[in-house]
Formats: sequence, C-alpha cells, structure tokens
Amino acid sequence: MSLDELDLLMVCGGSYWQSGKAPDLGLLLRAARDKGVVLAGICDGTRVLAQAGVLDKVRHTSNCADNLQQLGYAGGAMYQDVPWAVADQRIVTAPGTAPSTFTQEVLRALGIADQKLAAYLALHGAEHGKASAIQPAR
Repeated sequence: MSLDELDLLMVCGGSYWQSGKAPDLGLLLRAARDKGVVLAGICDGTRVLAQAGVLDKVRHTSNCADNLQQLGYAGGAMYQDVPWAVADQRIVTAPGTAPSTFTQEVLRALGIADQKLAAYLALHGAEHGKASAIQPAR
C-alpha cells in the first residue's frame, strides 16, 4: 500500500509510545502530511505526531501540555489546553478522554459530516455534558 491510497493515518494512544520500544514514524507521518493525508492522534498518539514535527505549526491538543513539552517539540505555542479534539490543517488531535469529538473531527476532516452523524455523536457525547455522581453500592 502506498500513501497515495490513504485518506487517513491515525495513531492511537497507549503506553507503548512511552516505552522506548516504539518505532520512529516521523518519516511516514511527514510524507503523509505532505501528500495531504489526514493525520490523527489521540491520547499518547499525539506524542508521535509531536515527535514527527507535524504539530509544530498547527493548533493541537493532547492529554496535557507536559505530555508533549517533555519531548522538546517546537509546537508549544500552538497547544490548546481543551478537553475536546482540535483540528487544524487536516491534523486532528485529542486527549484520551475525548473519543466522541475526536471521531467527529476525523470524519469532518475526511468530508464525512451530516445530520445523522451529528445526532449519533451527540448521543454518545451526552454523558459528558453533565456532572455524574458516583452512586454508592447497595
């Protein structure tokens, strides 16, 4: 498969990206960005995008600013401290706690957005719109 066949390259999170055993995806991610492929990273997947340098000049987010700052990346001024996904120039990032808005922004970047999708995502994101109380065991 070549990059010409891809619309999206997504890097999912996980502790593996901080293990020291993860592969360097920098060349692949920069080449994909240069070809106009949508790049997406959630949770520690954002670290991979930062290490590749693709977040240096676009608005982005992650689990927290320190998660990326410790990498020595150059995009700190573009970091958005928000609990939802951020999309800019076909690059989508999100903290691990924002799967609904991450899905929304990825699909929007791919040109897939309609009222049915909005209703579906609103349904799945509804629980985040109000404080939930932990119920004691009975």
